Amino acid sequence: MSALSPWLALVLCVAPAGEATAASPEDGAASGDGAASGDGAASEGGAASEPEAAPEGDAPELASSLAVAPEGDAMAKPTRIQNERSVEPEPPVLELERPRVELRPGLMIMTRGQLTHTRSVDGEAATKLSLPVRLRPRLELRVGRLRARAEFQDARTIADPIGSARSGFHQLFVEYEAALPRGALTVQAGRQEFVIGTSHIFGNAPWGPGMRSWDALRLRADFEGGGGVDVFAGSLARPLLSASEPLVDHLRGEIDVDWRAAAHRPLAGEALDVELSVWGRHSRDDAEARNLYTPGLVAHGEPLAGLRYTLEGYLQTGTIDTLEDEWVRRRHLAGLTHLQVEYLDPRGLGGGPSWEGVHLGGLARLDYASGTQCTTTEVSGLTPCAEGASHDFDSPWMARHRWFGNADRFRALNVVDAALGLQGRSKLGGVTLDLNLINHLFALPEPGGRWLDTGGKLVGVDPDNDDPWAADELELQGRVRWGWLRFDLGWMLISYLSGGRHLTGEAQRHFAYAQVLVDF
Repeated sequence: MSALSPWLALVLCVAPAGEATAASPEDGAASGDGAASGDGAASEGGAASEPEAAPEGDAPELASSLAVAPEGDAMAKPTRIQNERSVEPEPPVLELERPRVELRPGLMIMTRGQLTHTRSVDGEAATKLSLPVRLRPRLELRVGRLRARAEFQDARTIADPIGSARSGFHQLFVEYEAALPRGALTVQAGRQEFVIGTSHIFGNAPWGPGMRSWDALRLRADFEGGGGVDVFAGSLARPLLSASEPLVDHLRGEIDVDWRAAAHRPLAGEALDVELSVWGRHSRDDAEARNLYTPGLVAHGEPLAGLRYTLEGYLQTGTIDTLEDEWVRRRHLAGLTHLQVEYLDPRGLGGGPSWEGVHLGGLARLDYASGTQCTTTEVSGLTPCAEGASHDFDSPWMARHRWFGNADRFRALNVVDAALGLQGRSKLGGVTLDLNLINHLFALPEPGGRWLDTGGKLVGVDPDNDDPWAADELELQGRVRWGWLRFDLGWMLISYLSGGRHLTGEAQRHFAYAQVLVDF
C-alpha cells in the first residue's frame, strides 16, 4: 500500500464543509474562540491536533483542501494543497494548559473554659478559672502547583488578670510543589506551622491559645515507595502587632535559630518505617548561649490491623555558656526516649446501617527525659543549676498537653512517665466519639533535680531530696467530632506522692476543661 493511503482514509473521515465535529470527552468542551473544524490534518509527530476554528468565509476553500505526505515517506510532515496551486506547511499547534485557580477562605474559632482546684498538704484550697480564646481567619490561594496562605490571629487568655494578646499573622507562607523523576519536591517559605512525627521535638502547640509557628524555609522530598527527606531552618515566630514581651511560645533570646534534617524509609511495608534525624538549636541572649545538637531515631509501624507501635530516642549534646562573673562554658549531654504500644479493635462491636459499632482497645506508654542533680535552689527556667556538665534535656518546642500528662505539670525534663490506658471509639453517621481513660505514674530520675511544668515554670527543687516518687495522674478525656465542629471534655486528678508533696506542698490537684473548636 502506498504512503498516500493513510491520508486518503483520513480525508474520507472529514466532515463536510460547514459541519463542525463534536469534541470528545478527552478533548474537553470547545472554547469560546470558535467551534471545532473538520480539518483532520495531523500535527507534527503524527498525533491528532487540537481542532481549529475555520476563519469566516474560508469554509469552501478548507473543504477542498487535501492533506498529503510526500510520496514514499509516510512519516513526513503533511502539507496542505490549496486550489491545487499553492503549498503551505501545516501550522504548528501550541497547547498551553491553563492552571486551575482556587481561592479558599476559612475561619478557626476556639474557646475553652478551664478550672484548676488545688489542696495543699495543710488543707488550704484554691481555685482558678480561665478562658483561653482564639480567632483566626485565613485565606488560601492555589494556582496549579503554587499555594499561598495568609492566616491572621488574635489570641488571649481571659483570666484574672487578662493575659497579653497575640495579634498578628500566625501563618504567612508560599509553597510550591515540583515533580521529581520518582516523587515530588515541596518548598515552603515564610511563617508556618510544624507538626513533625510524634511532636516530641517539634509540634504546633494546639493547646495554647496562640499555638506556635516558625519563620522558616522548609524542603520536603517524597519518593515512590514511601521514603522521603525533610529539611528546614528557621526561627520561632515573634508576634507582629502586639505582645512585645516574650511569651511561652515566642522567642526568649536575641537569637534563636533551629534547623533539622531527616530521612525516613519503610523497611517492612506498614510494619516498620525508620527515620533518622538531627536537630540543631543555637540561641543567645545577654546571659546565656546554647549550641545543641540532637540526633534521633524513630521506628514505628502497624504489624497487625489495629496494633501500632512507636519507638523514639534522642541523644543531645553540645555546650551551654552562662554569664556569671565571666562567661562559663558547660558541656551538655542529655537524652529522651519514648515507647508506646496501642491497639484498637478494627472490627468493632455491634453496628448497623449508619453505625460502625464500638471499637475498644488500650495503650501502654513509657517516656523518659534526663535531668541534672542541682546544687542550689536558686533555679530559673533551664539555666544550669549545678557546676559541671548539664543533663537537663532541652525540648522547648514539643507539643504540650499531650505528653507527660494532660494536666501540664511536667515538662520533658527530669521525668519518667509510665502510663496505662483504655480507649474507645464509635462513629454514627458523620459523628465520631473518642473516649480515653489513662493513668500516669510520674517519678524524678534525679530526685534532687529541678521539676518544671510544661511552660517552664519551676514546680519544685531540693538538692537534698532523695524521694523520686512525684505524682499519680488519672485522666478522663472525651472528644466529639462532626465535620468542622469539635467538642472536647476532660478531667484530671493529680495525687501527689511522697516526693511530690515534699517538693510542691500540694496534696491534690483537679483540672477540668470544656473546649469548643470550629474550623472550616
